[in-house]
Amino acid sequence: MAGYDGDFGLIPDRSKSQIAGLMLGGVRPDSPAERAGLKVGDVIVRFAGIALRNVQDLNFAVRTRRPGDRVEVTFLRDREEQRVLATLGERK
Repeated sequence: MAGYDGDFGLIPDRSKSQIAGLMLGGVRPDSPAERAGLKVGDVIVRFAGIALRNVQDLNFAVRTRRPGDRVEVTFLRDREEQRVLATLGERK
């Protein structure tokens, strides 16, 4: 099921965080992540039903999906849990 080349468009913050999840260091312009409203500093904790602890977990989750798939993304902003739907793009 791997290798469908879906794209989400975020740049992970690789610093060590005390919060479980994947902190965003950046969001590519006009990407699925930006269109879903994600911002620098948000911490993604679930992506398409898969719990995230690091960038490898996100890579796995994205690779199980196809471009055009809609996925639920659960994230923390200011320690408040929020959910959005995002439509994956095609990897370029």
